[in-house]
Amino acid sequence: MNMAALYARVSTTHPQQDETMASQLDALMAYAHAHDYEISPHHSYLDESFRGASVDRPALDALRDAVAAGELEAMLILSPDRLARQFAYPYVVTEELEQAGGEVVFVRHGLGKTPAERMLQEMAGGFAEYERAQMAERCRRGRLDKARQGYGWRSQAPYGDT
Repeated sequence: MNMAALYARVSTTHPQQDETMASQLDALMAYAHAHDYEISPHHSYLDESFRGASVDRPALDALRDAVAAGELEAMLILSPDRLARQFAYPYVVTEELEQAGGEVVFVRHGLGKTPAERMLQEMAGGFAEYERAQMAERCRRGRLDKARQGYGWRSQAPYGDT
């Protein structure tokens, strides 16, 4: 049995976040059991309310430290966009983890080590970055539309009392 870690990330603070995190963990655990990975409870790394635009996240940093310390043989991650939504970040972090002796397994994509599989991973990263940009633009337009209708999107005035 290989010692593996689970990594999951959600970026929202909405109530459906728990369902999203739970569904990621369920999929990762099912994969771990089906592929003979052992998951220790202290090797579940969860970043809640962190956006994929940055790799500066507490749980991801802890996972990277555990791999560097030789505690893990594999990291199970649902898909590259859970690792990061910037084009280059999943590739850079994956390379770092693999050079430290860990295997990165993207459960949904089944990407491997061949040049063709790496190209598919990079393409998926490009699509994730595009999706992130689209979401940001939709949110910006929504806030602008609400402001034009007279609704504020802040819960309190930026300076002083309302």
